[in-house]
Amino acid sequence: MTWWKQLDKTSGSRPRAVLMMDADDRQVVADRLTRLVGHPQVVVTAQHQWMPTGKPLPKKDGSWDKSTANEAKLSRSTKLLDDMTRRELQSWWLEFTSGANVPNWDIASQCHVGGVPGLLLVEAKAHGGELAEKPTGKRPPTTLNGWKNHQKIGRAIADASAELQFATGLPWAISRDKCYQLSNRFAWSWKLASLGIPVVLVYLGFLDATEMPEPRFQKAGEGEHCWKTTVVKYGEGVVPSQVWEDDYTIDIDGVPLIPLIRTYNQRFDPNDSADIDDIESEKVNK
Repeated sequence: MTWWKQLDKTSGSRPRAVLMMDADDRQVVADRLTRLVGHPQVVVTAQHQWMPTGKPLPKKDGSWDKSTANEAKLSRSTKLLDDMTRRELQSWWLEFTSGANVPNWDIASQCHVGGVPGLLLVEAKAHGGELAEKPTGKRPPTTLNGWKNHQKIGRAIADASAELQFATGLPWAISRDKCYQLSNRFAWSWKLASLGIPVVLVYLGFLDATEMPEPRFQKAGEGEHCWKTTVVKYGEGVVPSQVWEDDYTIDIDGVPLIPLIRTYNQRFDPNDSADIDDIESEKVNK
C-alpha cells in the first residue's frame, strides 16, 4: 500500500502538500518554501519547525505512522507557537473547546519576516471544486455549546474584518456566513499579527492535477482557470482584490501581514503503483 492512501484525501492538494514538505534533508524543504514565497523579506531555514513534515512512514509491523502528515491547528500545534499564544488563539476563537475544532492549515511553517520570527501559512487547492464552498458559510451546529462557539467565531471574524478595514482603508466583508474558509484564513492571520507575529498568508494553486476533474488550475495568463484570477474572483465582495498584489503588505500596528498568491507544479500520479518521491518538475510561479 502506498503512502498517499494513508491520508484523509488521496488526490488533489492534500497529497501534493504532504509531498512538498517531504525530503531527507530539511534544508531542501526550507529552500523550497522560501522559493515558493518569493518575497525578499521572507526566509525559511532548516532550524524552523513546520507541519506537515512529510509522507506517512511504514512501520515494521505493517502499520503506518501518519503523524508526519498531520496538518497544523495553530492553537494546538506545540511545534509552531508558544503556550501563551496558543491559549490566546483558543480563547479568542472558542467558548468551549471540548469536541470543538479549529481551522486546519495545509502547510504551516515558522519563518523570518524581515529578520523577525513569523509564520508562513499556506492554503492549497488543486481544482475548482475545492473552492466551491457552501453559500451559507460555516455549517450551523446542533448543540448548545456548538451554538455558543458559532456565535464567538462570528464575532471573532467580524472583529478581524473591521480591523483589516481600518488597517487598509479598503472594504472588507470576511464573515462566518460567507466564504467561511477564506474568511477564517484572514481572521487567523490578522489575529496572529495583532499578537506581534508577522504572517505570510499564501493561497497556493497546484497546477495540472490531471487526476482531478476540470477545472484544473493554470498559471497566470493561461485561460479562464488561471489560479490568481480564480482566487481574486472567488473573494469578490469579501477580500479586496488589491491585497493580492505582490507588493502589498497589511500593516497591523507595525506588524506585517503579507497575502500572496502562488502556484506550484509537482509530479504526482495516484494511479501510478510506484511510490513517487521526487519533485523534479517543481515550478513556482507568482
